[in-house]
Amino acid sequence: MDSLGCALAGSTAPGVAELAAQMRDWGGAPQATLIAFGGRLPPAAASLVNGTMIHARDFDDTHDIAGVHACASALPAALAVAEARGGVPGREFLAAFIIGVEVACRLGLAVERYKGWHLTGICGAFGAAAAAARLIGLDARGTHMALGIALSQASGTLQPIQDGALTKRMHPGLAAQAGVLSAFLARRGVTGASEVFTGRFGFFHLFAGTKGPRTDPAEVRRAEGHAYRNAALVEGLGERYEVERLGLKPYPCCRASHGVLDGFLALIRREALGPEQVREVRARVSPWIARLVDRPFRPGESGVVGGQFSLPYHLAAALLRGDVFLDSFTEEGVADPQIADLLPRMRVIVDPAIAHKTPVAVEVDLADGRALRETVREVLGSPERPLREEEVRQKFRKCASYALRPPEEETAEQIVAAVERLEGLEDISRLAALLSL
Repeated sequence: MDSLGCALAGSTAPGVAELAAQMRDWGGAPQATLIAFGGRLPPAAASLVNGTMIHARDFDDTHDIAGVHACASALPAALAVAEARGGVPGREFLAAFIIGVEVACRLGLAVERYKGWHLTGICGAFGAAAAAARLIGLDARGTHMALGIALSQASGTLQPIQDGALTKRMHPGLAAQAGVLSAFLARRGVTGASEVFTGRFGFFHLFAGTKGPRTDPAEVRRAEGHAYRNAALVEGLGERYEVERLGLKPYPCCRASHGVLDGFLALIRREALGPEQVREVRARVSPWIARLVDRPFRPGESGVVGGQFSLPYHLAAALLRGDVFLDSFTEEGVADPQIADLLPRMRVIVDPAIAHKTPVAVEVDLADGRALRETVREVLGSPERPLREEEVRQKFRKCASYALRPPEEETAEQIVAAVERLEGLEDISRLAALLSL
């Protein structure tokens, strides 16, 4: 439900309509639904557009440990392939979807250190391939080949984040497209790499390590500043499911900012703070958080993507509007002149004593001389502090209102009901039809 809501909101995000238009111009077999836009495309093309929509607002789930947005590639791949096959019951669809999430997240967990790759893109291709392989009935060798074919397509660099480029939001869509293509090619007998993960130029050596003799797979392998741990792929396999450890986002921006936003918004609401009362805000964060979101925001230059990855902007938006939602990440929202006035008051302080994501602290100096402080140890939306079911429903409804064609209330509730009884759904195509709006 969370991912589908993000897709509906993403249908109006910059770059998405252009991508959908290009895929429609090229056309092809009408086998899979375009969410929000309506109409049907070949499964790989629909997966590309739908996956991009899910991730376009940076509002989709995150595996907080693996650092992977898993559903944005596994879900569109599974949905498109299930539609193309036809007659897929909800229970079978869910199995394939969960497999896709599991593969993507476990690969992310196995990469202990990496340089410059966007794990969502590179891990998502394998998750999408696994989900698609399950749905089209590939045996063990066929699935192996699908993963091998995905290796030749897995990609995604962090440079678009640095440059504020729209292509960052395409990474899960490209991964979904790669996974779907891989599974169908494998079914036709096309071969892919055999040593997909541990080969000399396989996944681990390419994306996490580069060379060196093979060691015990339980060991962490280190090479030229990179590290990976093969054992993460199979630890607790079939007993512990990573889909249960996904975090759902309450704010549509980089997950690294969320702990700070939790604390600052708690202070704003408890003390009824407005811009005129606040002299300075200091966010104390880990070096890891700082690397991701301690970025200056330049009104008129940084744009929407720059806003999504700037903690000073997130703090300024929270103080100005009392919340951080989709209206803060539009062309109009990031250009608000009041934001520019608030930015000099926002500071990020790097604390090496903070190991990773939490705890974080927010310190606020007020114009009346008071000093406030809030510490956050568990991030809202995480498995340790999850959103309540009704909060997820409300997020879906609010996201749906930002869709290209916002659904009627009755349609929105039908989607909610279909998702909540998905395991008993006779044909997943019924849900897809509702999503075409």
